[in-house]
Amino acid sequence: MHPSLPSPAEAHSRQKPAPLPETTRLGFGIAPFSGSFSSAQAVALLNAAYESGVRHFDTAPIYGWGEGEESVGAFAAGKRDLTIVTKAGMSP
Repeated sequence: MHPSLPSPAEAHSRQKPAPLPETTRLGFGIAPFSGSFSSAQAVALLNAAYESGVRHFDTAPIYGWGEGEESVGAFAAGKRDLTIVTKAGMSP
């Protein structure tokens, strides 16, 4: 056994991680936000989607040159029942 890996007994005795939040069938993509809305308007739209039951949100760093992820971050603060998907390696 590799020295940095736990033994099977140790691995089994560890506390299991908390389950991921249950996601919804409908997700909310924020690509259209790019330059279309102020930050306050974007957060208001995200909150409206959340109040409608959406819990899955899709973003990327290139959406609004980072403004999209900032809006999602502001919206998501304190919420623990979301799934947020982002991408890496996308360039303009």
